[in-house]
Amino acid sequence: MLLTKPRLPGADYVINPYIGCGFGCKYCYAKFMAKFVAGKYKLSKNTKSLQNNWGQWVVPKTEDVKRFTTELSKNLPKLKDKTVLLSSVTDPYQPLEAKLRLTQKILKIWHDLTPDANLEILTRSALILRDLTLLSKIHAKSHLKIGISISVLPPTMFRNLEPLAPDPEARVNTLIKLKQAKLKVYAFIAPVWPGQTAQLEKLIQKLKSHNIRIEFIELLNRYGRKSFGVDFEEKEMAKIKNLARGLSRVELITHGSSG
Repeated sequence: MLLTKPRLPGADYVINPYIGCGFGCKYCYAKFMAKFVAGKYKLSKNTKSLQNNWGQWVVPKTEDVKRFTTELSKNLPKLKDKTVLLSSVTDPYQPLEAKLRLTQKILKIWHDLTPDANLEILTRSALILRDLTLLSKIHAKSHLKIGISISVLPPTMFRNLEPLAPDPEARVNTLIKLKQAKLKVYAFIAPVWPGQTAQLEKLIQKLKSHNIRIEFIELLNRYGRKSFGVDFEEKEMAKIKNLARGLSRVELITHGSSG
């Protein structure tokens, strides 16, 4: 089953084509998903080991995707006016998607059945541009919104923290191309690392210069701050809050950061 109820605001249902994520971001909150696959799919029985090796294993939901036409057809009535997020605990356009095309198959089924629902896609990958024609067709028939996640990390640590993810500039360019294609897009700035306020401000100005809406600014989560021994200073938090206030209808997610 692909359609599931989430434990997060803003979405009535989520679709996750994969368990795990090949981008392997070191601070990722979704490492908890390891407990659902430990000892299965020829993976280690040790949940902690799977979490420590996040990014080195991915479970594709191939069989669920094969049954998605039937699943979506049965659920069309209850999806009316609901929001469906693709995805919440994985990236739908992670590296393995280039080969398996599970997200693309899901989108084709969605297009063919055209649920009366709001479909929202969240990714950090330029691979989404591969499906630009399909996305435009979905947009023409129903409600579609696309968010691109852009991190604000210390440049010297970026590749260590996000081993295989596209760099921030590539993500901004992806947003620009999606917007040029007349699709509804937004930026999800996450995570913001402590000590990177100047870089955050620069990113905000760049997005504003391209008239790209920023819907969320999310600070590094508690897990990441604890793991890396970093936190936000009071003056820094005040600056970030001030930047957020200067934007229209942006949600600042702090995870209980100091200040």
